[in-house]
Amino acid sequence: MKRALVTGGTRDDVAPIAVFIKNIRDTNSHLFDEIVVYHDGIKKKNQDLINSIFKTRFIEYDYKPKTKNDEVISYFSRMVYCKYECFALLNDYDEVVWSDYDVVVQDKLDDFCTIENDNLNMLNCGDGLKAMFYKDITHKEILNYDLDTDGITTALFAISNKLKRYNEIHRWCYDKTTEWGDDLYLPEQCIFALAVQEFQIPIKHFDFNEYACFPTKAGGGEKILHAAGPVKFWNGMNNDTWNKNYEAWLKLGGTRYSDFRKKLKRKYLFVVTRLAGIRHKEHG
Repeated sequence: MKRALVTGGTRDDVAPIAVFIKNIRDTNSHLFDEIVVYHDGIKKKNQDLINSIFKTRFIEYDYKPKTKNDEVISYFSRMVYCKYECFALLNDYDEVVWSDYDVVVQDKLDDFCTIENDNLNMLNCGDGLKAMFYKDITHKEILNYDLDTDGITTALFAISNKLKRYNEIHRWCYDKTTEWGDDLYLPEQCIFALAVQEFQIPIKHFDFNEYACFPTKAGGGEKILHAAGPVKFWNGMNNDTWNKNYEAWLKLGGTRYSDFRKKLKRKYLFVVTRLAGIRHKEHG
């Protein structure tokens, strides 16, 4: 049985990705045969250094969604869509586990990585699915789904090749992102949630507070701390484990984290998005 841990991010985030991989090596190396990193241009030097930490497969990712709505890209990046690739990776691995890299893993993840039958292991989410879309849904086909159910979070999930039609699910996610993009506020989470309904995927829920607890709300015993939001372990939130692993990365000769270029890119995309919106209103 071959199991991969998958994550993805931009070349600017190579340091946090490397820190995450060291964190996995120190806590859960027994669970994974290799790590897969989707990226948009991580330098070979950094790839080699990461491979010295843990066997890692790097796959360059260049998906550009065809949608008028680019607001999500100005805040996150196009890399959020690489989560869809987990379905395609089931052609290469028996089991695939996705994790965001803005986390600190504090305990064993054996329970979460134990996949029963064709289940999708996911975290429960208190937010309603409808809140993950923009308020005025323009593509009426979306309304055929149950939007009053709970939403899902894609920060952590696990699937196996026992899942039926996984290649079809993979294609469907991209097709619907293109087709419904203007309505998707949290795009990949919307698409995942609708795919669960479309393909009747059985879900085994795990406790959000145990596997994705926000660090300032931690009371002890959490398996994973998840720095969701703009403040991360590398730009303002303090965590001793993360700091220790970051120093180890720098000692290896890894690239230091800098968000200067990312801030410029986000400002540029924000301005472009706003100008496009103004022009649309002027000519609509």
